Amino acid sequence: MYAAPPPAIVAQAVATPAPCPTFGTGLVTIGIDQAQPVKIEQSQSFLLAMRGGGGESYLTPYRMRATPAGPIVTYVRSFTIADVAFVNADRAPGTPFVADGPSTQYFLFTATGPGTATVTFDEFEIGKMATPYATKTYTIVVKAPSLIC
Repeated sequence: MYAAPPPAIVAQAVATPAPCPTFGTGLVTIGIDQAQPVKIEQSQSFLLAMRGGGGESYLTPYRMRATPAGPIVTYVRSFTIADVAFVNADRAPGTPFVADGPSTQYFLFTATGPGTATVTFDEFEIGKMATPYATKTYTIVVKAPSLIC
């Protein structure tokens, strides 16, 4: 007597949808040219960078006129980095190390919703706070994420 062979087992692949990407996980762009709009997608982070007044002690750091808090752009934080390393990169051997000089201010934002926003910064001369010494205005264009899950 022969035993009947076991029934064939058929494996069937079940399609699983690909996971949606996570937005806002890193820095996307740095805006340095105020003449060009910063174009970004919702939930992404970006920096606006401005060089300081070249080390002149009579100028204040840039200040935002109004702190954006949505619905298009939200301010996160700012920081300043001295450009001493860049100033000294091309110095000839034997010349003294430059310990002072210009710095760059960075302002970090998150794009919170689609639309267009402007962010304006003013730099003042110390003792002359009524009129800005310099003004920079950036246009931020935020579009909805290009991938819909």
